[in-house]
Amino acid sequence: MPGGTTARTLAPSKEAFDAPLSPPPLDDEPGPATGRSGAYPDGTLTRWSGPAFRTQHCLSVLTNSLHREHKKLLIALTTVVIMGSVANVKGLDAQTTSTLTKLQATTPSTSMLAYTPLPVPTRICDTRPGNPSGLSGLAAQCNNKTLADGESLTVAMPSSVPSNAGAVVVNLTVTDPTTAGYLTLYPAGASSPPTVSNLNFNSGPTVANLATVGLGSSSGTPSVEVYAGPSSGGGSVNAIVDLEGYYAPPSSGVEGSYYPLSPARILDTRCNENMSGQGCAGENLPSQNDSVPPLSSNSTVTFQATGVGGVPSSGVAAVVLNVTVVSMADNPLPSYLTIWPTGQPRPMASNLNFNPGEILANRVIVPVPSNGQLSVYNYSGNAQLVVDVSGWFANSAPSSTSGAYLTPLFPPERLLDTRNSSPIPGGGERSLMVAGSDGIPSYAVAVVANLTDIVTSTNPQQNYPANYLTLYPANLSAPPSISDVNYTTADPYNIVPNQVYATLGTGSGAGAIDIYNGPSGVTPPTAPANVIVDVFGYFVQPVG
Repeated sequence: MPGGTTARTLAPSKEAFDAPLSPPPLDDEPGPATGRSGAYPDGTLTRWSGPAFRTQHCLSVLTNSLHREHKKLLIALTTVVIMGSVANVKGLDAQTTSTLTKLQATTPSTSMLAYTPLPVPTRICDTRPGNPSGLSGLAAQCNNKTLADGESLTVAMPSSVPSNAGAVVVNLTVTDPTTAGYLTLYPAGASSPPTVSNLNFNSGPTVANLATVGLGSSSGTPSVEVYAGPSSGGGSVNAIVDLEGYYAPPSSGVEGSYYPLSPARILDTRCNENMSGQGCAGENLPSQNDSVPPLSSNSTVTFQATGVGGVPSSGVAAVVLNVTVVSMADNPLPSYLTIWPTGQPRPMASNLNFNPGEILANRVIVPVPSNGQLSVYNYSGNAQLVVDVSGWFANSAPSSTSGAYLTPLFPPERLLDTRNSSPIPGGGERSLMVAGSDGIPSYAVAVVANLTDIVTSTNPQQNYPANYLTLYPANLSAPPSISDVNYTTADPYNIVPNQVYATLGTGSGAGAIDIYNGPSGVTPPTAPANVIVDVFGYFVQPVG
């Protein structure tokens, strides 16, 4: 079962591995190191310890209340404005640094981005020959442009993405790969792709992953690059890009601000079939979704996404979900799922592609209608559906806490690669300090990251035991009954990535996450797993 409360063996705690940024997981070669500084295509600094701020506001606060206590803050603040970040200013004492850091985060600014979901996903690129998606206009920009290994392709954003947007969320799908490889997304105009990957694949199968990527510019249009690697692979692959939404400076109120949650399971259709012996009691599932049936061929089911799992019943623009499919082994064909707001027409897009017998997950960010219900379409065969929630975006202000805003990182930061140390044993876990590491400020509350599961075993690949990874805030005493990445022996590859919107710990686990490799207590035992964590951005809450 994907996820479940099981016994665990603690691995060394609070290890922040600062391994060199190596090539994407599938390469497994040393490769060149990536510098810790750089620039977006427009020349702005990429390594912020916190978001930039509005100078006029900060000077006003400083003049009204702080300069009488700390006159040197006037000079220091001006220096920070020029340098872009407190971390770039040398020689400040601890009190001055602390005060300026808080001032930087006082209000959202152009480097603190709010999320706007599209009403439904929009296909903006399909490289397959013959235009099978029937795209026209700008969306036809990728037609008949199959990528050879080592090639990149510029994908321009449609007019629905404003010119001041700083990042986009897309569902990236590969199909018809002739060899094993990976895809990397990065801002258009950057000199080269970063040495991390968004999606790994083997020859043959169709597979997808969500990606949050910073925007560059091509011919004045917000754009991204899609790179097919490795350069020496000798193969080719087709790529499909479905636009889900964008991040831009907030326009009003708290619209688009993010509220991270301790992850929770809100739907498991296996439990609705009275599979009480499968661990359903520990999942604490909400009753609103008790009647949701399993997926059948060419059918749609509906479930409740608000008022459950910590998501409020109102004021929600979109939810961040991990959707896992448990496909039946006797299904005749591969299939895909599409998730969208109930009441809207089903979009021409997919969120999750899978083969018979697979247990596979993908992150989705879905806008919710006023009744909070979402629809899921299954193309072929029979499957069980599991849904976990990790956060939500606001369209009005809750009364309790402030939402958080995204700052993208480019190049992304690799915070963990256990291939440089030791894998996480089956039934064990690894703790990772995130806040305060490599460009992520100490007051970050969540991060956008790629979590990659590399199953290791001395057995042939077909004999690898199934495993799952659960990533959760480090202050929790045990893994919650959810999963983020799943691997089964039906998978045609042993490298499985999934994007995570990871909530960081508080209190005793402040700024950290735990990664659990489950399950435990099974025969044969769960194989050790090498794990890679690449961070693409972080969320901070304004103060004041």
